[in-house]
Amino acid sequence: NYREATAVVTERQPTKGEWRDMLFSWRVAAHTRSNAVVIAKDEAAVAIGTGKQERIDAIEDALGKAVRKGHKGDLPGSVLASDGFMLKDNISPLYDEGVSAIIQPGGGLSDQALIEEANKKGMAMVFTGERVFSHF
Repeated sequence: NYREATAVVTERQPTKGEWRDMLFSWRVAAHTRSNAVVIAKDEAAVAIGTGKQERIDAIEDALGKAVRKGHKGDLPGSVLASDGFMLKDNISPLYDEGVSAIIQPGGGLSDQALIEEANKKGMAMVFTGERVFSHF
């Protein structure tokens, strides 16, 4: 059971649907060029941001792609997987578009600030304890 290898680090627990979508997006992120973020909903990728030097750029790229490709309506209630740890400033753009849960490795120096920000926004967050960078 993959849930046993993860840790919910926020006050809010992911819903059953968020768990399903987080695990789906995590698998996709593992096969996507780093720095990768995958936004997913209903076990389908809504948008992918990849190949950026900074995670915030990958997030903004993915959110922009969702809008440009006509998937803005799929963002509320979606989840995000990140192949590497995230920073506090990564939360607001996701929250503003309706992303409700995040799965990521954790292990960054600013993890506590990130968790506090997710808690303020009512988002669920799961740490996997492993990075899935793909540099090919």
